[in-house]
Amino acid sequence: MTTMVALTRGINIGTSIRLPMDDLRRLAEIIGLQNVVSYSSTGNLIFDETSRDPGTIEEKLAGIIEAFGFDAFIWVRTKSEWTALVERNPFHGQAFDSRRIRLNVFDRMLDRQHIELLRGWDWGGVADQVAGREMFVHLNAPAGRVMVNLLRFERMTGIRATERAWGTVMHLHRLCQER
Repeated sequence: MTTMVALTRGINIGTSIRLPMDDLRRLAEIIGLQNVVSYSSTGNLIFDETSRDPGTIEEKLAGIIEAFGFDAFIWVRTKSEWTALVERNPFHGQAFDSRRIRLNVFDRMLDRQHIELLRGWDWGGVADQVAGREMFVHLNAPAGRVMVNLLRFERMTGIRATERAWGTVMHLHRLCQER
């Protein structure tokens, strides 16, 4: 069994697109995920799985959520990928306010052109590290600018992204470590 983290985007937005976490956990169990735990109402899941293939799990989760009328995007990382992501935080141990750190997760590897595009925009802070499928941002301005830029990036490149506050990232990390 491999412990994994799933992030969703597209559920529990406003008052019209609501998927209770109990229902999301049940949907995850229907496709065979085990020991499913949710964190916060935005669709963060921790679970165990035997396939070890995050891409297959992303497709299965998205498919079953879409079958219930939601247009959701899913990102899955293994426990070891999540731990490595936490360890790569360029702001760790520095005099930065962790409440202002955001993690942006992309649905595929970024090439040099994508990274240059991202670094050329105003993120309201310091976009210190863009690597692989993640980017860390320390905000000096309201968080809304991050999501606006991610949606702009998505429209330009077709690469989907989601954003999580560092506190959420660390809580998911602790839940993984407890397994």
